[in-house]
Amino acid sequence: MKKLLFGIITVLTLYSAVQANVPLYLYDDFTSPIKSESIWTQYEGPGTGYVAFGNGQALMDMSIVDSHNWLTQSKIAANQLAAHITDPFMAMRFTWDMQLLDPLNDTNNDFYNGFFIGTASRSIIAGQLGNDIQSYGYKRVFLLTGMPSDGIDRGLDKYHYDLTVQGTGLNTDPTLVNLTITFKVYAYNQAYDTNPEGYQNETPLLSHTRPSALQYNTALDIKFFKYHPVNSTRDTLQSGSMTLDNFYQSLESHIVRDDEVYLYDNFENPVTSKLLWNVEQGPGTGYVAFEDGQALLDMSIVNPQNWMTKARILAKKLKPRLTDTDKNMRFTWDMQMLDPDDDTNFDYENGFSIGIDGESYEQIHAGQHGDASSFYNYKRVFVLTGMPSDDIDRGLDKYHYDLTLKETGIDPVDETLVDLTVTLKVYGYDSAYDSNPDAYSNNTPLRSYTRMLTLPYDEDLDIKFFKWNPYSTTPRDGSQCGAITIDNFYQNLESEICIDMTGDINGDCYINIEDFALFSADWLKCTDLNNIDCE
Repeated sequence: MKKLLFGIITVLTLYSAVQANVPLYLYDDFTSPIKSESIWTQYEGPGTGYVAFGNGQALMDMSIVDSHNWLTQSKIAANQLAAHITDPFMAMRFTWDMQLLDPLNDTNNDFYNGFFIGTASRSIIAGQLGNDIQSYGYKRVFLLTGMPSDGIDRGLDKYHYDLTVQGTGLNTDPTLVNLTITFKVYAYNQAYDTNPEGYQNETPLLSHTRPSALQYNTALDIKFFKYHPVNSTRDTLQSGSMTLDNFYQSLESHIVRDDEVYLYDNFENPVTSKLLWNVEQGPGTGYVAFEDGQALLDMSIVNPQNWMTKARILAKKLKPRLTDTDKNMRFTWDMQMLDPDDDTNFDYENGFSIGIDGESYEQIHAGQHGDASSFYNYKRVFVLTGMPSDDIDRGLDKYHYDLTLKETGIDPVDETLVDLTVTLKVYGYDSAYDSNPDAYSNNTPLRSYTRMLTLPYDEDLDIKFFKWNPYSTTPRDGSQCGAITIDNFYQNLESEICIDMTGDINGDCYINIEDFALFSADWLKCTDLNNIDCE
């Protein structure tokens, strides 16, 4: 008996120590809908149940009813978290903020709501119950798998949830691992949005610990759900909605996103810009300048004896090559058209280009058209290759552009091409977002368009900004084409952009002792094959 008691005390002590030291990392605070859409798989419809990311939260809504359209599901699954219990004593912890909503004050089918970890056959759910289950007295009580109700109706307030799952060893069934789960719920406090550990200084509204089990050495789903985590059919009786934000977890310290953008150039340093870009200008009066925190591409200076040929900049450090079938490329930039002489007779396409020099089908362009084309009714409209005009003259304001290209596979007709789903979104410019372009996703775009396009397969692609034409070398005559400015160019191809330095031997953007060590290792070595004394 003493040995058994000692063992129990030892396990509980170990569990308490582990629980107190399970670090938390932010998975999503839902401030960027673009980010949220990439790290969550959404399950909604085909009825009127839906998911939306916006206003700093995820909304899971099953309140919209239609007698001809059943509510089916409203769930999100974390697609960047690998919950896989391979150690019988592994600890996992999850925290989140959640609020139940009842927009119509009539939730006839509002059952389980909250967090799910496991599989369809065995899982743990934690959150808040709706008010439609008789066995819980039609009360919105806090919910944990196997936990008895405390009989307290928690209403529609916002709460902070903290769930710790601690492995205690293999089950007698070797496909399962035994767990001790601790569930705590606190009154929500905005001051702890970026530091959920702050809740540890508060008294929980509920704290419950109980045994459980999950599959061992099996991939576990992590979801948030409205009404039910597995079932996906409801009739036309609405089930309310809920919001979720500030989801933290202990599994991954860094969440990888394939659309996360990194600064390539903000044009604050003309010397740096000259090292990052190849300048294509002239030989006429078309020219490029890096000044005033921007790149100026100017074809407005006319001279009857000196034709304007081009004004373009090409990114030296970016050479994407489409060899995968699931590559995701994203580029964002700020651009403004200028018309110094108020007389743009040849102001056609202007903006961003990706592809190879040659025919138009080998490139994709995005930006703003000038006012010299009858095809666009002489209006400065937003343009994307193949996109129909919305016939709105956008004038000479500054705009923010966000372009995403997603590979969908080799073109079935021409295997030298890759099929892409291309989305262009354009926003009104806001200087507050210069260092955080993802923040634009909280705004409504002025123009959003998606279409299928192609680019060459397994070829080095050029990335450039251009005035008038991205690839033509045909000179323009003395009719001026205006000018554009470019700044705050972000991309997701390279997380770190290095300026070439002779002494940076290992290419890590720094010259330090590590480069000196590489240099010293080869000191006095010789590779001259014509020198017989060379060793």
